[in-house]
Amino acid sequence: MDPSIVKNSITYLVRGGISLAVDEVKDRYRTKNRPELPEGSLEFVPLPSLDDARLGDSLAAPETAVVAPENLFDVVVGMQYEKNVLRKCAESDRGIDSHVLIIGPPGSAKSLLLDELKQLDGTHYVIGRTATSAGLIALFVDKEGNVRDDAPRILLVDEIEKTDPGTLTTLHGIMDQHVTRAVGGKPAVDEPVDVRVIAAGNSTKGIPDSLLSRFWILELPAYTPAQRKEVIVETLTKRRGMTPEDANEIADLVVKHGGDLRDAGQVATRWQEDPELARDMASRLGAKSGR
Repeated sequence: MDPSIVKNSITYLVRGGISLAVDEVKDRYRTKNRPELPEGSLEFVPLPSLDDARLGDSLAAPETAVVAPENLFDVVVGMQYEKNVLRKCAESDRGIDSHVLIIGPPGSAKSLLLDELKQLDGTHYVIGRTATSAGLIALFVDKEGNVRDDAPRILLVDEIEKTDPGTLTTLHGIMDQHVTRAVGGKPAVDEPVDVRVIAAGNSTKGIPDSLLSRFWILELPAYTPAQRKEVIVETLTKRRGMTPEDANEIADLVVKHGGDLRDAGQVATRWQEDPELARDMASRLGAKSGR
């Protein structure tokens, strides 16, 4: 037999014996110094409280959850699945998993859904074509680079497909829960944010795939004329306080001439001052939009 093998084997045995002896001494010392426990009891090592436990930032849920009011979306006809998704995402305590993109043609209630979400505390609404990177950053981080106490919990973005690429890049970071800002010529730093982005657009054209992958996408069909009328009546009575008779007349006029909820809102505003002028405005909706 090779003498080196015998030598190595003896070395390993000696080291193993020493290690076992050390473990035995340690165990006897711990046993000797352990306080006596009542017979039949079990000894448990106390665990840290949830607030002290760490995994990433924290295992404890952030105190940002809200409960949406019962009447949220009650003016939106149908779309029960879509309304449930939006409600759960708005109420979620995990912003990073709660981004929703609503896609549909004009007249599919995209803006109406966003308008309903404006009822919730901590929401901020922007229009994609006018949004800027600096403007989005300023919503979350002040000039000194500190996260704002009044930073939005829910960011609503309308017409997202009209947002310029640079601003979409900033939005991407916000959806990944960080805002990048340089202060006083110092290197840019990332500040953590907790926000849910709920956006709407006519299509996904022009939106990078990397950004789309952050969204749960809801695709809406256009409302039928009957559904548009129902939405208008529900909105004017429940949100504007109009009588059912006035709301129905306005809805009939607006739908007849190809109008939508925004048109109905403008007609309703004039209606309270001059019903005849409002009727004339409604009759000209087709000429106004080429419908």
